[in-house]
Amino acid sequence: MRRIRWTAALVLSLTGAGWLSGCTASQETPPDASGQLSTPGPTETAADEPAPALSDEEALEIAVETFDEFNALVGELISSQGANYEDVLAITTENMTEDNESSLEIATSGQYTTEGTMLVVKSELVQNTPEAIDALVCVDYSDVRTYDANGDLVSADRAGVVEATEIRAVFQDGTYKIDRRKKWDDSDFCLE
Repeated sequence: MRRIRWTAALVLSLTGAGWLSGCTASQETPPDASGQLSTPGPTETAADEPAPALSDEEALEIAVETFDEFNALVGELISSQGANYEDVLAITTENMTEDNESSLEIATSGQYTTEGTMLVVKSELVQNTPEAIDALVCVDYSDVRTYDANGDLVSADRAGVVEATEIRAVFQDGTYKIDRRKKWDDSDFCLE
């Protein structure tokens, strides 16, 4: 089992400090040979920058750790009754709007809290392109508990519950974000 956390060191090592610093406004440069002042065009912003070239191993690691971070934020969303919704939005794309709104609805009902961590116990890269990283992951729910407003356990016993999930991470606004998560019905993948 491995649990990976997104760290600034990894971000800097994979993308370089320039990826995170954004851009500066255009500025005048010294006159050229004809004596004309030239003003360079606008520089790229983090939103315009292409995704870094990643090895398959790096791509899988980023997809899994971005998904781990997303899962942790959704757990916090429910427990905080929606207080960190902006954090969830920051790590997801517009394709996750329906999923995010559903989680927010549960969170703001004030009826549930969660405890524990969903762990990715197996992962496999499906595709690594500049546009997206697609992966299959097995998520272990054994450690996750859900409680009602009275503090009573309402989740079924999840010992040994491992679910296959398809995920997609895309590079957007200078960082990787979850673009899709979908239950995958191939239960054999997680048994291998």
